[in-house]
Amino acid sequence: MNISELSIRRPVLASVLTIIILLFGLIGYSYLGVREYPSVDNPIISVTCSYPGANADVIENQITEPLEQNINGIPGIRSLSSVSSQGQSRITVEFELSVDLETAANDVRDKVSRAQRYLPRDCDPPTVTKADADATPILMVTIQSDKRSLLELSEIADLTVKEQLQTINDVSGVQIWGEKRYSMRLWLDPGQDGRIRHYARGHQERPRPRKRRASLGQHRRQHHRADDPHDGTDAHHAGVQRPGGARRRPTASSA
Repeated sequence: MNISELSIRRPVLASVLTIIILLFGLIGYSYLGVREYPSVDNPIISVTCSYPGANADVIENQITEPLEQNINGIPGIRSLSSVSSQGQSRITVEFELSVDLETAANDVRDKVSRAQRYLPRDCDPPTVTKADADATPILMVTIQSDKRSLLELSEIADLTVKEQLQTINDVSGVQIWGEKRYSMRLWLDPGQDGRIRHYARGHQERPRPRKRRASLGQHRRQHHRADDPHDGTDAHHAGVQRPGGARRRPTASSA
């Protein structure tokens, strides 16, 4: 007895089996994921360094280029892009999918620590984060109060809210905008005694003049591996002048 004969002799059983198959098909179709591209998180490391008072040219020559020269020697890099703006340098390193994120972050930290000797002494130490610096935040939380001051709200946001959000899984970083920190001002009276006059004289001589070079615009550069299948460009590109003084200079680097 085959299934055709069974269906003819027992039409009710055949109808029930057909309905069950259709029901399971509808349930499975509702849970079926449709995606054009696979859900893959690329290992991306960002390096940020601040240099107050420096323009885009100084940032690119004294900070971005030394860091790029050291980071470019790490194996497994797919692309390397940088943005040199007023007082800040941001370098984004994208690795291949087969590279472990923790291993890539440790390699970048080692290269950045070695490159600090070539950076200006008065610049801030570079920071390495396991996220894309150009990415936009997925959640913004506003803290406000009619009874507390901005200093108290900044302390609550830094010590309470930020620490709680950082403990959540898959959260790469938490930033605070608009905070206000405590500051202190000292008014010295040089006429009190010799010790205060000596301290005041040394305190006045301590600040050194700094050349502040200001210019508009920012510099963007992007490097691709020579063996990257997605990069079909040649190794030489021409510079493109952007409005506002910004300049885009894409270059290619070999593995």
